[in-house]
Amino acid sequence: MQQHNDDWLLAGIKAGNEQAFSEIYRRYYERLYLAAYYKLRNELEAEDVVHDVFTSLWARREKLPEITFKSYLYAAVMHRCIDKIRKNASQQHYTQEISNQPEPFTQFVSIEHKELHSQLHAVIAAIPAAQRKAFELSYLEDKSNKEISEQLGTSLQTVKNNLTTALKTLRLKLINLHNA
Repeated sequence: MQQHNDDWLLAGIKAGNEQAFSEIYRRYYERLYLAAYYKLRNELEAEDVVHDVFTSLWARREKLPEITFKSYLYAAVMHRCIDKIRKNASQQHYTQEISNQPEPFTQFVSIEHKELHSQLHAVIAAIPAAQRKAFELSYLEDKSNKEISEQLGTSLQTVKNNLTTALKTLRLKLINLHNA
């Protein structure tokens, strides 16, 4: 009788019947959660996995093959659990690799960052005053072209022209610095 009901519910889900989906969710959620928890040993991850499976089921409802819900849902949960375990292992490995980096690497990045910062400010300081002011207001203070126009007392087109020219100049100077 259970199989017959699942077949009927599958047809309902394929037709977009939310009540059929809710019934399948109600019928299988707890069992799937326990299976996921047994595999992952983490309540939140187990919940996420089961919710992902049900979300995927609903999203793919029109393309679902003739399936046995119980086997399909358990297989989907197990596959997601395995993916989660692999992802967690990969993240742990990556975190371990980063934490094993020697301190000089961090210092080098900091020194390189400071050098790049000073070069960028030198290049910005070298562009003409009107272009520099428009650039600083737009990119450093995050103001709109209209706000810049009002603040500088210039036309909107002048602001656009100054920004375009400033960006071209900055690109060229930064490329020359990089190639030097």
